[in-house]
Amino acid sequence: MFTRNKIAHVMAGATRAALLAIALIVLAGAAHAEQKSQRPAEPSPAAMKIAREIIELKNAAVLFGPMVPGVIERVKNMLLQTSPALRKDLDDVSNNLQKTYAPRTNELLNDIAWLYATRFSEAELKEIVTFYRTPTGKRVIAEEPIVFDDAMNGLKSWQEKFAEEVIVRFRAEMKKRGHELL
Repeated sequence: MFTRNKIAHVMAGATRAALLAIALIVLAGAAHAEQKSQRPAEPSPAAMKIAREIIELKNAAVLFGPMVPGVIERVKNMLLQTSPALRKDLDDVSNNLQKTYAPRTNELLNDIAWLYATRFSEAELKEIVTFYRTPTGKRVIAEEPIVFDDAMNGLKSWQEKFAEEVIVRFRAEMKKRGHELL
């Protein structure tokens, strides 16, 4: 049975993975829009193999592993809110979906590898692999999740402070226009 710390750690990892996936999706979406006019050539199998090696070196499976189960669990919990009497059946369906959709994590990793392979030449991809195999590269891989967590935590605080500043400006500007905001 999970302790609260373990559950919190798993949830933090799932949240980190979700945020990173969202960032990648946003970047991919922006890149996709830009690529409509200048779509990159489909990467070679060799480039995809090297890009996939980068993904493996970066332990992306650990980071993205919680994505599929997390989405399934979130949907199950959403459905439980409206149909709590169906918990047993929803749990059974959830367990089956976990098995059915497990390969989707690999699809996600292949999509990320494709992003690398379309943005870097084979030579550059090889240099990236070489770097990640160095002591410094291994340290980057180990520290990135911590840096990302710290950045996300700092971002929350920054956003709150910035939002307060923006609210003050909105109120001041609206007051100039004769409107009093609460």
